[in-house]
Amino acid sequence: MLRSILARYIGCLPQQIAFSSNAYGKPALAGPADAEDIRFNLAHSRDAVLVALCRSHEVGVDLEYMRALDDLHHIIGRSFSAKERQYLDSLPADQVQRAFFLYWTLKEAFIKGIGLGLSYPLEDFTIERNVSMREEGDLYTITPKAGRCWQGLPLSPCAGYVGALSAESIRGAPRLWSYPG
Repeated sequence: MLRSILARYIGCLPQQIAFSSNAYGKPALAGPADAEDIRFNLAHSRDAVLVALCRSHEVGVDLEYMRALDDLHHIIGRSFSAKERQYLDSLPADQVQRAFFLYWTLKEAFIKGIGLGLSYPLEDFTIERNVSMREEGDLYTITPKAGRCWQGLPLSPCAGYVGALSAESIRGAPRLWSYPG
């Protein structure tokens, strides 16, 4: 499926797509040669897959099926920054689970986008909703202790799932398509 999507975007045959990965496992295109400016990321959860494509800029994406988590507060305590924990603690109990999954997918999209995966401590950066809403949806700022800020955009790809897109800069609304099959 990924080869087919990338091939349609690049304009080549799926069998011409070659992959490589960095030291932390982030996949990248290794061919064809005219596709070297294409960046992509993939996430899957249960029966859904989310693929992000971008030209010349790194991109990260995550997807989670929303479900009850017995250790939700334990995960928040060890994986979220102090500011994020404070925000989640301020929410009514019936809103915590959805907010958790939103922040979790934004966090995962960021660490996948920068190419470090879970080697980058989740509590070492903070996610905050921007004050201004955009027509395309809420935009979040992802601020690491060191390095450049990124932006995150929540996605609602299908019922029961929460997703997020992350990049150094997000301009406009992402285009979403359903993949047949």
